[in-house]
Amino acid sequence: MNQNENNGSVRDKNTAENGLELLKITRESFRTPVSGAGTETAQIDDQLFDIENIGPSGIGIRVAQADMFSVNQELDSIQLVLEGNAFHFKGRVIHFSPDGAGKFLCGIEFVDMDRKSEEKLLEYLQKSRTELFPKQRED
Repeated sequence: MNQNENNGSVRDKNTAENGLELLKITRESFRTPVSGAGTETAQIDDQLFDIENIGPSGIGIRVAQADMFSVNQELDSIQLVLEGNAFHFKGRVIHFSPDGAGKFLCGIEFVDMDRKSEEKLLEYLQKSRTELFPKQRED
């Protein structure tokens, strides 16, 4: 197994029958799904995207066109809005793939996020996880 230091994923190399290398990518951190109600958004340059999921190291967005982003593309201006709080940072496209429904999934890694924004993001993620996985009441 290989540890990819850039995005925190673990890659397990396998070889298919045709000799091509297959990579199995496993996330090291949980990504919280986002409701899709339009309140959690990412503005990249001048375009607004709904956030599909979010984690401590990045976000996932769905896009309509295959040529919108490319893997390893640096994104200099991203504004993330979560529950009315705005965060500004740079990012890097980690993956870009078809979603099977005619659109594309794009994973973006956070780059150069300031400490205060990082703390607010972690608070949001903890709150979201608590809502997603409420503790079971003991009788």
